[in-house]
Amino acid sequence: MRDAEDNPLPGHSWDVQSSVDRFLYNNEIVIAATSASILSVLAGYPFDSLKTRMQAYRFGSAWACLTQTYAAEGLAGFYRGVVPLLLSVSAFRSVSFTMYTNTKAFLNQTILPISADEQLGSLCAYRRIAANAYISGAAGGCVVATLNAPLEFVKIQRQLERLIHTAQQQQAEAGAAARASAKSLRTAGSGVPPAADPAVLPAKAAVPTVGEVFVGPASAGIVAGDDHAIAGTRGRKPPVRRSDQQKAEFKPGTTVDMIRKIIKKRGVVGLYSGYVPHLLRDGFGTGLYFTFYELLKHSLINYNAGLYSRPSTDPPTAADLAAAEVPLVHMLAGGLGGTVVWLFLFPIDLAKSVIQREALSDSPKYRSTLEFVAKHWKKRGLVGFYHGLGPQLIRSFPVHSLNFLVYEQVTRFCRSRGP
Repeated sequence: MRDAEDNPLPGHSWDVQSSVDRFLYNNEIVIAATSASILSVLAGYPFDSLKTRMQAYRFGSAWACLTQTYAAEGLAGFYRGVVPLLLSVSAFRSVSFTMYTNTKAFLNQTILPISADEQLGSLCAYRRIAANAYISGAAGGCVVATLNAPLEFVKIQRQLERLIHTAQQQQAEAGAAARASAKSLRTAGSGVPPAADPAVLPAKAAVPTVGEVFVGPASAGIVAGDDHAIAGTRGRKPPVRRSDQQKAEFKPGTTVDMIRKIIKKRGVVGLYSGYVPHLLRDGFGTGLYFTFYELLKHSLINYNAGLYSRPSTDPPTAADLAAAEVPLVHMLAGGLGGTVVWLFLFPIDLAKSVIQREALSDSPKYRSTLEFVAKHWKKRGLVGFYHGLGPQLIRSFPVHSLNFLVYEQVTRFCRSRGP
């Protein structure tokens, strides 16, 4: 935030336009970050919801996830849990960009100064830009991760609320069927049932009909995962449309209800479930994010200004560089940077989603992030850590293009209102 000029003498006042201009100029980062955040969330949240569902449950494809979610929950299902994110993202994005801008300015003036000559495309300049952007971004990311972790956990639980509820019902039904079969065997005194009698095998008790719960991998192209067994099948599969009676049993609560549920079951510290992978993702990831963005932006500006085609004796002027910083530069740098960084972050985000999915379970399969990583690597290898990447990549380019386009243009507008 900029330092305001001296207040006018008593009895004098600014006109309305002057007050608005002063406000815009003094709060450029907050206004720009808030504007970019709201638009980015509204545009990208359905893809984020699909990504979370595909990470936590084994869908055969992004299309299968999309169609089953829409069939079971409608359009509202893609925005489940968006309210806490909308309420928090503006503030946290403002904190992140403010910390990034201020830290970068401090480093430029002290530890990592960049001369005017270096800014014209030298390797040394790019190294300094990368180091400055990474340190500044990581610092902001760690602070925001710590502040945002509880709301991120609530968001994940809200996104998976219906799937977790239905999966728990499947487990209860399978358990009840198994107990009933065991009781009938004890009553009959027949011991182990004959192999040819399928009626007493609870794992294959019934074939689902249309409108009933899905229990097999062939019905919707869903691949069994490596998690808890549900209804006698291997892997935690995503439940799909249930009968009208079963659907009526699910009553989605509010965000406040979910917070109360978490605190009641795990205490206040439970709101920080999955904090370690969250901190790693946001600290490491935000540093990479700003690094890719700054490097791509400077490269594109230098290219547009003709730096690489001019003789070294005739470098671009400051006016040439300013004219070369067009909106397309911000869109390409933001979109490409946001897409590339997710190739590095997705395995960390997968671990976070799985650990947070299990956090409220009475018998979680994974006691720690490291245990999940070790088991998942052994069973599925590197490819297994990228399940659900498709929706994220589809989301990344347009959302991050929009994010930096809006941020840079609003910042430029606010600065134009200053003295």
